Amino acid sequence: MAGKNLASFSNTGRYYAHVCDDGKLRIWDVVSCVLKQEFTPDVHLTSPYTDLVWISTSKKVNLSSSNRKRKSSGSEIAASENENLLIGSKSGDIYLYSVASFSIINTFSDGHSCHVNSISWCRQTPDQFISCSEDQHVILWSLEDYSVKKKWKCGKFSTIALSDDGLSFVSAKKEIQWWDISGEKETLRKSFIGHSTDVHCLNFVRICGEPCVLSAAVGNRLLHAWLLKDDEDRSALAVFALDDALVSISVLSSSSSGLSVLASSRTGVLHLYTCTINGKKHRKPAKPKLTIQIAAESEDSKAKVEQIPIVGSAFCDENSAHIAYGGELILSFEKLQLKTTEKSMIIVRQDPQKKSVVNKEQSLNKVLPTSSCKNVQYVSSDMVNGFSGNSSKKPQKRPNNAEKSYDVPLEQRLENLSVDIPSTSNAPTSESLVHLLLQGLKSKDPKILEDVLSNSEESVIKTTISRLPVEAVLPLSTELISVLKGRRTNESESALKWLRTLVILHAAHLVSNPDITEVFAPLFPLIESKLNVIGPLYKLAGRLDLMIQQIKHRTDKSEQSLQSVSLQPKLIYQDEDSEEEYENEIVKEEVAVNNDNIVDDSDDHWDEMSELDDSGQEQSQEEMDVADDA
Repeated sequence: MAGKNLASFSNTGRYYAHVCDDGKLRIWDVVSCVLKQEFTPDVHLTSPYTDLVWISTSKKVNLSSSNRKRKSSGSEIAASENENLLIGSKSGDIYLYSVASFSIINTFSDGHSCHVNSISWCRQTPDQFISCSEDQHVILWSLEDYSVKKKWKCGKFSTIALSDDGLSFVSAKKEIQWWDISGEKETLRKSFIGHSTDVHCLNFVRICGEPCVLSAAVGNRLLHAWLLKDDEDRSALAVFALDDALVSISVLSSSSSGLSVLASSRTGVLHLYTCTINGKKHRKPAKPKLTIQIAAESEDSKAKVEQIPIVGSAFCDENSAHIAYGGELILSFEKLQLKTTEKSMIIVRQDPQKKSVVNKEQSLNKVLPTSSCKNVQYVSSDMVNGFSGNSSKKPQKRPNNAEKSYDVPLEQRLENLSVDIPSTSNAPTSESLVHLLLQGLKSKDPKILEDVLSNSEESVIKTTISRLPVEAVLPLSTELISVLKGRRTNESESALKWLRTLVILHAAHLVSNPDITEVFAPLFPLIESKLNVIGPLYKLAGRLDLMIQQIKHRTDKSEQSLQSVSLQPKLIYQDEDSEEEYENEIVKEEVAVNNDNIVDDSDDHWDEMSELDDSGQEQSQEEMDVADDA
């Protein structure tokens, strides 16, 4: 739900738990400021967490379900056995997480059918808790036998708070309702109206023996206190004004000082309110008695001062409180004294995120200085890796006396610098992988397991698993499933090959084992989450293919259109120079003269031909006359 803050200090103030945006549960040690645990649920993507509540139970926790190493002492485990978490999920299940065993020890799955909106537990009644869901049901659970005690259909509520006597509860959406559950059927005792948006925070508290509830709504910077009393008055008992919307709240009530409230806002500012109830209602919003801010330490005095947000707080006693500040991934914790006469307190601290970066850089820059020693021993290539090719040769040592000069031959120096040194060690075979795998499974050494399982050759995997004892099949399956739940693609690919070969070769043993369902149970939601993503990925791949084909088609079409266009010029104009023009004129004149001569010769020849024709005609006429006379 919007506005829900999945973070809280434990009841003893020793731990701080919060759920990050990636769905992982992180638990910090408040004293040492160290990340103690990081838990990744099997269905953190399909069914993320929706609420988180610390509880303290006296019931012993069975530590045999966890196979992790214990680095803490027995007294520390005994002290942390009572620190448990109730976690609501989007699927409707409620998980009981144990800090001592680093795992979920029980699941309440027979109550709600959908999104769990809120969970409430009270220290005065530690054997029960209450929850509300989107299915409009309110359920009272038993922590002794993990069963449903009572179940009602009261409506859809965004948050809920159980009273300290366990006989009533307060629920809210926009309207706050007070319900009586002392009988077999629930009864609405009173309603309060004062918020315009959904209420995301309800805290039950007693002020001078009178039951009250504090409420805050999404996006609203006012915190209301309501008196749970059977009368007609429905107005707020007190109102507290914040600078922005509420993020976290801690309440402390005492007979001497009245009501004390620690509230951190969305801007990262912590406010301390004190209110004494003397039978009168405070109509005017109360201002904070103390405002606390944290400024980031900077070496540059002229630089802009950056604020470190305070994300959580919890009372230790009337005069001190624990605070958590920093980012989502890196947090720091501190115990502050609240007894002061100042109205504002600004603390200068180093930013936890920058501090971690500096520590990493310092660790990377730790370079050992070069040590010089007079007793230098030159080792030839025959003595590399402890192998002596000639036992008669001994390492030569440079004497301490500088007067006795001794030079190592240049050949040996070049051999020492050579990188092509023959190695006597052979590559690991399948037999050595079997021994290494058994050793890693027995000692739980992540380095050995990573070296063995990173091998992705089919022949090596098949030979190794075929020679694996039957007793190591289930531990290897558990280890492979844990690797598959990681986010490294290379490791998941090789682990998948190992798991497939293991199932094929040892199928008979796996089927006959009664614990096979529990071992492979985390694998099914992982496969389901992967399959849910395949459809959208295929759609995206298809659309990208269509876009690429369209772009390629348009490119080919444009190239074809360019090729179809004729690149031959329609007109060529060449500007001739003056010399060429002069030569052309001379050539033209010579041609003209020749033509004139030819014309003259033709005229003379025409005259001669005409004369010959005339004489020929006369001669033929004379011959014809002679023939007639004859």
